Amino acid sequence: VTIPLEVVSGKPGGIITIRPGITTLVGPNGSGKTRALRCIQQALRNRGAEAAHVRFLPAGRTGPIERFRAATDSPGIGSQHGEAFYGHVDYRPSWHEIESIVGDLMNLDHRPDLRIKVETRLQQLFDRGFDFQWSQQGLAMSFTAMSSKARYQSGLEASGITQLVSLLAAIYDDTIGTLIVDEPEISLHPQLQAFILEEMESVAGDWADPGKKRIVISTHSPSFLPLRSLADLPGIVFFGGEADCRQIDLADGLLLSSKLKDFVARTSLSHRQALFAERILLVEGPSDEIVAARTTRHLGLKIEARNSQVLPALGKGEFREARKLFTKIGMRVTVLADLDALADDNTLVNDFSSAAGANAIANAIGHPSLIDLDGKLRSELAGLITANSAAIDAAIAAYPDRQDPDVRRRRCALAQLLTEPSAFAGALGEKMAALATRYGVLLDGLEQLGCFFLRRGAIENYYAGNSSGAGKPARASAEADRLATLPPTQL
Repeated sequence: VTIPLEVVSGKPGGIITIRPGITTLVGPNGSGKTRALRCIQQALRNRGAEAAHVRFLPAGRTGPIERFRAATDSPGIGSQHGEAFYGHVDYRPSWHEIESIVGDLMNLDHRPDLRIKVETRLQQLFDRGFDFQWSQQGLAMSFTAMSSKARYQSGLEASGITQLVSLLAAIYDDTIGTLIVDEPEISLHPQLQAFILEEMESVAGDWADPGKKRIVISTHSPSFLPLRSLADLPGIVFFGGEADCRQIDLADGLLLSSKLKDFVARTSLSHRQALFAERILLVEGPSDEIVAARTTRHLGLKIEARNSQVLPALGKGEFREARKLFTKIGMRVTVLADLDALADDNTLVNDFSSAAGANAIANAIGHPSLIDLDGKLRSELAGLITANSAAIDAAIAAYPDRQDPDVRRRRCALAQLLTEPSAFAGALGEKMAALATRYGVLLDGLEQLGCFFLRRGAIENYYAGNSSGAGKPARASAEADRLATLPPTQL
């Protein structure tokens, strides 16, 4: 089902495709996700036979119970006894139109089969049972601790458990063809969030299939992001910025990338959390992540508050595909790479050379493109290395790198000329100094586009300590501790 979004209050529009299974909306607060859910609800309710099978649960779905849990309406009222009453007996035929836990409780009251499913889960997870009783004041719900048989009113129950009752009732109800939930993670423990996602996945499918339903959620929780393979990407809709919402098409060639397939298959919680950010700093491995993240905190940059995240890639080979993915879904991506990504080949430079604004930057420094400048510098450096190998070996003798001699010479010579070209003597020194200036022009241009190289080589080349016996993450942590003792100007 393809649904156009209305443009309201200046928020972007766009088109969302709802496929069988779970469709997930992600984006920062105020980016239009709730508005989009309402558009989806309205569009599906206008589709004839589907109209009576759409259930919407907003973020405030447990609001009716809060006035019995706390003094939300008037001082001293509501928080003493926890006795709560919901709805009215006349509402029972239209329970599905009540967008709160009230509708779910009414449904459970007259559906013994559904109640057994929900109560079984509560007993397994929390040793809880529940019961209903109608009175003139409405439907009363009470909980029972199964082990102690202690009975208490629903207003005294934990918020997460009442959220769970509402969600499970909607998930297990076969009469619901499309379930729409705004922020299903509210009040739920992380492991419980994972459980609810699994329960959703067990019933997600085509609403026309018995026992299956389409599910649409908006979330701020990585635990509710169903991303385990590339095939899951088209089910995620990204909001944020001034552009329309973005959704990867099933026919997009990006989904055929083997490197991106491996990257997504290894996604950890931090990788999934990055899909909620607006800006990504891709670094090469966990050591770089440790130093970069803790340095930003010491400098008071508060990057998380600015909706940014440091994300480690597993080697320079993943930079290109990861950048393609994050750029495709509307994020601003910056790369911080080891120098070998510049010394060994031109893949990363070529990638950024085709970015928006790259040609204007190149033209301003007198070159048709940045990849053209890179090629000329690369050729010139190779010629100097070939003609002066002995002198270059002497200049880089103390430089830490255990690679093959030819690889070491290329990488260390580039690092040396970018950081201390004076190490090269005589006529070679003059040529290296001139080449360093021209390399600086290239790197400055790339940095304007968001491509940065560690000019000393790798992150370890910046360390002051010499704990070579420790593993890389341990060394990075020790260096981050040392950096934290420095004044910001020195850092």
